[in-house]
Amino acid sequence: MDDRFRMKSFFRTWAPKLLLIAIVLAGCAAPIGVTKVGTQEAYLGINANALSGKEISVDTEIVLNRFDLTEQFRKDPAAVIAQLHKKAFSDERRDLYFALSELSFYYGEKLEKRPQQQDTTGQPWMNIGEQMNLTGYPPDYFLMSAVYAYHYLLGPAREDPPNAYDRRFRVACDLYNGALGKGFATGEKGRLEFREGVRRLPIASLTITIKKESLEWPLTEFKAFLPADEFRINGFSVRNRTPGLGLPLIAILKSTPGLPGEPAIQENMRWRQASRPSSSIRATSIRR
Repeated sequence: MDDRFRMKSFFRTWAPKLLLIAIVLAGCAAPIGVTKVGTQEAYLGINANALSGKEISVDTEIVLNRFDLTEQFRKDPAAVIAQLHKKAFSDERRDLYFALSELSFYYGEKLEKRPQQQDTTGQPWMNIGEQMNLTGYPPDYFLMSAVYAYHYLLGPAREDPPNAYDRRFRVACDLYNGALGKGFATGEKGRLEFREGVRRLPIASLTITIKKESLEWPLTEFKAFLPADEFRINGFSVRNRTPGLGLPLIAILKSTPGLPGEPAIQENMRWRQASRPSSSIRATSIRR
């Protein structure tokens, strides 16, 4: 058979099919392009994370893409968090802990915003979403977020600890501080409870101890502890803040007539910063 005839036969048979495949693939691919944006929009896009909005950071998306877990996380976040937790035992890259902290916080907020209901075992917060499998207890995932953030910032790893020029450093500090309060919100109506003992989390058990010798007053003298960041202060031109790791608390003595929003709360309210040695609660005493 003539070579030219073979070539014509090949193109006559396969060219239309190859063209059709190319068209289909082109239709499935996402368009790639560049759009010029302003300074503020660029800044917000670069710094977007679970604390600032409804999306996770680009840094955490990189970790999900690395292990091909992006689509699975959209459907079953708890399973992905458990998988990444196991990978952290063999993969010593520090960004795994950052991603675990942000994903746990993100998932905790998703659970928190679901309506409460009881499952057959009587455990609250067991909810199944239409698109995302939402199963779990929000404070557990917030506490996990704080632990992961602590390990990212200060824990041992193959890589050096993050420095102040790393955008993730500041985000991890904020995740730790914010998740710590939500992680201990296990009391009635979400009030903070500081109790020694073992917390059984979805991925492991965590032993909690309180260094009582460092407290100015016994915990029994207080009726409640409130996260200071959850309140807006009116009447002052400036709100001074002390930087650092720890949970800022409002410690309310038992002699205080009421809680915020109730009458006569202004008297006997004492403000304490959890990260200071003289604080009434040392939230940074958590160990993994």
